Amino acid sequence: MGKSIKQLTTMVIVIAVTFTSAFITPPARAGALTTSEAGITFIKNYEGFRSHVYWDSGSAFIGYGTICRSTDYPNGISQEKADALMREALKAKENTVNKVLSKYSVQLTQNQFDAILSFTYNLGTGWMSTDTRLFSYMISGLSNYSDIQIVNAIATWCHAGKSVSSLLVERRLDEAKIFLYGDYDGSDPHSYRYLTFDAGKGSVENSIVFFLYGTAYGQFQTATLDGQTFAGWVTKSGDYITAATIVQNNLAVTAVWTDGTQPVQAVQNISFPDVTENDWYYTYVKDLSASSIITGLPDGSFHPGNTVTYGEALKLVLLTVGFAEQAPTDSQWASGYLKLAVSKGIVASGEVSDLNAPITRLQVAQITAKAVGLPELPSETTFSDTTDGFVLALYHCGIVSGKAENGTLTYNPSNSITRAEISAILWKVVHSNVIPY
Repeated sequence: MGKSIKQLTTMVIVIAVTFTSAFITPPARAGALTTSEAGITFIKNYEGFRSHVYWDSGSAFIGYGTICRSTDYPNGISQEKADALMREALKAKENTVNKVLSKYSVQLTQNQFDAILSFTYNLGTGWMSTDTRLFSYMISGLSNYSDIQIVNAIATWCHAGKSVSSLLVERRLDEAKIFLYGDYDGSDPHSYRYLTFDAGKGSVENSIVFFLYGTAYGQFQTATLDGQTFAGWVTKSGDYITAATIVQNNLAVTAVWTDGTQPVQAVQNISFPDVTENDWYYTYVKDLSASSIITGLPDGSFHPGNTVTYGEALKLVLLTVGFAEQAPTDSQWASGYLKLAVSKGIVASGEVSDLNAPITRLQVAQITAKAVGLPELPSETTFSDTTDGFVLALYHCGIVSGKAENGTLTYNPSNSITRAEISAILWKVVHSNVIPY
């Protein structure tokens, strides 16, 4: 039986649609990401706006760092046009990145994608090779790597020629913080410093390595040179950097070599038998001991895990900020320090009833901040468990840092504090820019 006109018409429409669809660009793949508005704002802030063509690294750019020909836009462009050009360029980068991510079945979060797009917009796509740390980490699974490994994989791309660019370091670290913590505005407390390594005639794996500020360096790379034994890394001022040295400044270090098979001993251990160079608090205790701020207990040991009393904390804080030893005013050995603290407004009269009681982390923060003359800051939600203004004052000066727990920062204000922990606070007071009381 022949087909009706309606049936034939339907067949023609179906064939036409099927034929036409073969020539239409397919829609974006499921899961493909685009740069968020927060990511675009971040890129704009770093690129800056230029209305006319400019040159950088042998190429012509305009607007928000969009590549162009030198003869384009002889009359310049507006910010609106620059925004459109940037978004158009970003789409091409997004497409490339999404294709590669899809090829290797890599899934990123929005903030990770934003960081990668800023990185790619600035550097190009050369990083997308299995020879690079960042790309290999993504392929093998980011969860297999620590934050500091990921920071180094991103921030190592900070050279202008063979020299480290401080501007690129800043951008790479901010991109790393977006990638790791979703921090677009610099509010995350993590702070990093770097060492640049010069092996002289020898060789070293990485010319720059980043470390978390305020912690010990831990084990880091050595250098190699035929016929020589590596003896350590030394700064321009002649100080050796060891695993126990605390990360404080960006430094350039040079390899030291010796002809023998035994390396030079860079740092001698301090006299406490229970404190070694491998302990995280070694440098804190060593430096404070050398300044006669901290001493051992009667048995000659330091006892880093012992709880600190209120009287002990008062003495340590007051000596740290420059006050002299205080003789007792009654039978309690720390009574002289309490009298001094009251006279200086560090402790309120009648506030302390037992100098032998354990001091809390909140109380340590309060007397420390008052002793160095820091003002009490307005309440904010930096820590999930305290809004105390003196804790915040020390935090914003880099003297206390808290602990990241379940995505939030905690200070544990009611906890007691150990001799090792208070050493870290006192050391940071000495090495900060705060002005003594």
